Amino acid sequence: MNCPDTALTAEERHRNRVGKVYCYSYDAAINDTVPSCNRDIGLPSIIKCNSRVDVIENHSEADISFRPELIPGTQIPYPGFPSLNVLPIEHAELKKCGLNCFGFPSKYPNLILTMRQLPQLPAAVQLAQNFIGKTIFVNWPMMHEAKVRLFGMKHVFAFFASILMKSNINFRI
Repeated sequence: MNCPDTALTAEERHRNRVGKVYCYSYDAAINDTVPSCNRDIGLPSIIKCNSRVDVIENHSEADISFRPELIPGTQIPYPGFPSLNVLPIEHAELKKCGLNCFGFPSKYPNLILTMRQLPQLPAAVQLAQNFIGKTIFVNWPMMHEAKVRLFGMKHVFAFFASILMKSNINFRI
């Protein structure tokens, strides 16, 4: 169902026209300050902005619909982006189980995931050297980047006294 242009005001026709197509990209060589678009509501300027904007010429006005395509070189899953691809799922099924959702049982089927049995992990002291000082992503599904400073399993913890990893201390609780 389309609204004919004749039924629109001049302002609506102007707002609905095909405009320029902008492509925003990360560029470490650029270190500009982008002025605030609205200081009145507290939006500060962006200092040291490492991005550039290019106007894409020769785009077809006949082909203006959104195309869900990945840009070549896109890493999937993107580090830190919540994805079921990173979970060791053995089986998935839709099943009505009355899952408690905000204090009430769900009315519709729920996606029930069965995870694969994970292999036995080495001792914490052996694993610690692979994690301490490294960057990981935590708090799935809303991932946050974190640096590991302490590593523990059950009652054994290992941590490094310096960032250079010159010494480690192990203790039991």
